[in-house]
Amino acid sequence: MIEILNPGALATLQNLGQYQEAHHAVSAGGAADALSLILGNRLVGNAPDAVGIEMTMRGATLRFNVDATFALTGAPFEATLDGQPVPHWQGQAVRAGQQLRLYASPVGIRCYLTVAGGLRGPVNVPLRATDRIQIGAVRHEPRALPPAWLPRFDEQPVLLRITPGAQIDRFWAATRGVLTLSEYEVTADSNRRGIRLEGPKLRAAESSELITEGVPLGAIQVPASGQPIILFVDQQTTGGYAKIANVILRDVHKLGQLRPRDRVRFEFVTLEEAKRLYREWHHDLFD
Repeated sequence: MIEILNPGALATLQNLGQYQEAHHAVSAGGAADALSLILGNRLVGNAPDAVGIEMTMRGATLRFNVDATFALTGAPFEATLDGQPVPHWQGQAVRAGQQLRLYASPVGIRCYLTVAGGLRGPVNVPLRATDRIQIGAVRHEPRALPPAWLPRFDEQPVLLRITPGAQIDRFWAATRGVLTLSEYEVTADSNRRGIRLEGPKLRAAESSELITEGVPLGAIQVPASGQPIILFVDQQTTGGYAKIANVILRDVHKLGQLRPRDRVRFEFVTLEEAKRLYREWHHDLFD
């Protein structure tokens, strides 16, 4: 069992979400940086979709009440175990009674704690001090991470590869050029529902408003303001703004580490290239 002593700015239990309920107007949810959760689970021998703790902006303080093995992934939050520094991206043994404290990081915004056996509890509900989290019993052999798999958190601007959106024809060709030749800044009102950007306005050749329709994860909507919004894991399942592009699935995890004032840039790839990149990524992580 793990006891939460201080949840930090925001801590929740997260898995990889649910992608079968959109027709019921339920967003997929799940870890904002799914790659970091998957890799953390790999380090401690869990299934890729095992539940872990997602910490945003500032880390939690917690106590292990049983011997366990854990890993820290995602943004490099400073961490100590009974006052001693704890490395990220590797399995770490912990004894019953030891206290893990996480602070913050100058880069990235979310850190993940995975524990061998996985965690049990309601996902996407803010954790509170005194909460107690059960540790599961199913364990597998931990697996090392090839160095090339470790994500970067100091990339500026962050490159997001995109494919044409459903309404790209509503935008002037020059506007599409503005999207890929400009840098955009992440605004402070971004969250798990959407990443709001500020930069050169994207002008539509005709109204950017349309009859409400289904919207995918990573869709780049353009409201009347001309400032793009990237729909994220807790997004609404329908929307009424034109979608100029979609962030490819291979790059969606990068959205989960964007913090206010980070800069992003976009690069179009073909649908075939996006599929290839996803297949290779999925094969490496899940096979």
